[in-house]
Amino acid sequence: MHFFQIPFALGELVFGLEAYLIRDWVPLQIVAYAPLLIFLVLYFFVPESPRWLIAMGRVDEAEAIIRKGAAENGKKFPEELFKKQDHEPESVRT
Repeated sequence: MHFFQIPFALGELVFGLEAYLIRDWVPLQIVAYAPLLIFLVLYFFVPESPRWLIAMGRVDEAEAIIRKGAAENGKKFPEELFKKQDHEPESVRT
């Protein structure tokens, strides 16, 4: 048995329990797919990963997200992480 099959088996188990508890098919479909709809809505509210943005060269966007997170958590923004010289390509540095 491969380990990547375990989540599918657990999903079938949960769906079987839902079907046992909810006998009508319309409410069963609503209960089964409500978590998917919640995750689809969250896509529009959760920001991109700052690590991914930096890797893609979108440093200004990453800095804005980290600044916002630091402000929301009442922490000081680490200015030393975003010095302009740290993000220049090697050919530009002298």
